[in-house]
Amino acid sequence: MALMKVIKFTAKTIGFMLQPYASCKKWEKDVEENKDTTKQMKKFEDGSTVTTLVGSVSKRLGFSKTLDLDDILLMYSACRYDKAWHLDKVSPWCAAFTEDDLKALEYIEDLELYYSTGYGNDLNKKVGCPPVKDFIDRFSDIEKGEQQPAGVLYFTHHEMILLVLTSLGFDKDKEALTSSNYDQMSGREWRSSFISPFTANLAAVFFKCDAGEPYRVQLYFNEHLLDINGCDQGLCDWSYFKQQFGSISSSCNLDFC
Repeated sequence: MALMKVIKFTAKTIGFMLQPYASCKKWEKDVEENKDTTKQMKKFEDGSTVTTLVGSVSKRLGFSKTLDLDDILLMYSACRYDKAWHLDKVSPWCAAFTEDDLKALEYIEDLELYYSTGYGNDLNKKVGCPPVKDFIDRFSDIEKGEQQPAGVLYFTHHEMILLVLTSLGFDKDKEALTSSNYDQMSGREWRSSFISPFTANLAAVFFKCDAGEPYRVQLYFNEHLLDINGCDQGLCDWSYFKQQFGSISSSCNLDFC
């Protein structure tokens, strides 16, 4: 008896589920190609925090002339990849930066992702709904006694993970991330280093229980149980979960694309 069955989907289904933004003309126009998407990021890059950072790194490395920000960002990427590959070693690329430098560089990326995949544009919440609709609909079928696989796995890009989180309303800050509130947002929820690392993942688990509520739900993000308001340490009654998130499924369609 096979432990796993591969279910083949059409290209249209895969696109709708795993990369809907790639075929959504409205998202491409209003988000990807919209200059407002990178406006706050560029303002922060041109501001005093990043200007000082570039000068400090250039001086620290012994350059007589100031490096371009693009050079700094390349070194930052090399630092992160090298550290990810060699967790027990200090990357020489990271030696170019202080802790404050790394926090500012992280904020550059957070600003870009906040507006391209997060709460900075209302369209992102709509585009991120298909995977949420999928697992809610599957759980509803199980509740009705219909057959469903023991597990369904989808693999996609980190942008889709962020869009799904946005659709669910997680890691949302009270204030929008902007170029001018960097210092105030040091404890922000929207922090890409934590919510979108390598192998970022979201798991929705459906339980059938013998006592009390017959069905319950848990959500795990990057192997950590999500604390959902109104639930007992992340374990939600299915009826309550549907009240909180069912509208995402019922209203999810990409006709606006």
